This record gives sequence, structure tokens and C-alpha cells, in this order.
Amino acid sequence: MVITASRELLAMIRAPRSVDLVGADLVEVPPACGHAQVTAIATSRVAYVVLSAMNAGPAR
Repeated sequence: MVITASRELLAMIRAPRSVDLVGADLVEVPPACGHAQVTAIATSRVAYVVLSAMNAGPAR
């Protein structure tokens, strides 16, 4: 489920936007929910994509 949820989130972030992305929040997940570091890896990937989208410049 984590992979599907992060895949959908990444698709939404990467989609063409009509508004500027100016901020984001990442929320801590309890270690018991992060089996084998899957959650940490998914979170780091989402953070990277969000920062890249914010650095891409204003929406057109």
C-alpha cells in the first residue's frame, strides 16, 4: 500500500500545475509503521520530487 500511495502522490506532484507550489510538510511516521525502511525511502523520494517541483519555477 505504501508504494501505491506514494506513486499516486508523486503523480499528483509531477502533474502540470496551474498554481505555484510554495511549501510542503512531511509528517513523521511511527517506526512500527515503517517496515524495512520502506516508508523512509518513500518519504525521501517524495521530498526530493517536491523540492524539485518547487525549484522548477512558477506555473504557467
